[in-house]
Amino acid sequence: LPQACLTIIMKTVLKAYDSHYEHQSAVRDVSFLLRSLLEPRHGQDPQAEWAQKQLAQHLQQEGTHRQLESSTKHFCGFVDAYRFAELFENTLACIVLLNGAGRMLNFLKESADLQGHATLCAAGMKALFELGSSRSSVLSEANGILLDGGIVAQGCQGVQAALRQLVRHPGDEALKQAAVLLDGLCDALSRQ
Repeated sequence: LPQACLTIIMKTVLKAYDSHYEHQSAVRDVSFLLRSLLEPRHGQDPQAEWAQKQLAQHLQQEGTHRQLESSTKHFCGFVDAYRFAELFENTLACIVLLNGAGRMLNFLKESADLQGHATLCAAGMKALFELGSSRSSVLSEANGILLDGGIVAQGCQGVQAALRQLVRHPGDEALKQAAVLLDGLCDALSRQ
């Protein structure tokens, strides 16, 4: 499709999202669409990679990550937030793809007081594991990770430090499993 057509499509999608950012089906569908468009693929041709970068730049300029964060917080506040694990995974993956792993980890830390925080963290770690498995730079180039005590960390070690702080009170089995997988991937990447 021509770039002008794609721009119109994205503006329409974002406008619909802005109007319905607290509706589960709208957030689910838009975040799935954005993740599908932004997530890198193996063997991707240069033109597709260029288009992804252009789309990401447009979405960054539109401040889409802020809307994704707002929607995610809305659903994370529900008592039954565990039902939104897939939605969380896609919104958090989009935040990583638009603003990096550091921003997503900081968002998880900022959301610590919300009802569904364990589910949110498990979904975030799963998204980071999946993205980091396909593109190691997602983890190795993570930056701006805010740790306790005002320390700013980066790279795989920073991701691991944030992971340890987020899983201090692991009562959720999905959270424990996601943490183990992500920690193992960070260890493997650090040894390369």
